[in-house]
Amino acid sequence: MTFTELFDPKSTIAILALFVALWSITSSRKHNKLTVRPHLYELIEIDSVNFICGFYITNKGLGPALIKSTTYYLDGVAVEFKELLNVIEKLPSEFGIYNQAQARKRHFKR
Repeated sequence: MTFTELFDPKSTIAILALFVALWSITSSRKHNKLTVRPHLYELIEIDSVNFICGFYITNKGLGPALIKSTTYYLDGVAVEFKELLNVIEKLPSEFGIYNQAQARKRHFKR
């Protein structure tokens, strides 16, 4: 068998078409996995009029977002949620954020 008989144009085109098809399948699978992933975004909202502060996590992706655990850090040290709440309760007067009772007192003083 000669080289020209082994690699005739028809078989070369068929082999190249097979490689293109396999490449297309693998890239399509990667693309489909990436499009169905969850995309989490965080938002910190501070409403000084209604005295509300919140931390929200939203999923803007197509796939489901499963949050299995959370860890809270305060000054680089992991803390329990209850301890974090105690710290947050002490924050309002230090940072100008007041709870409703403090805001009423402050509002009527003016």
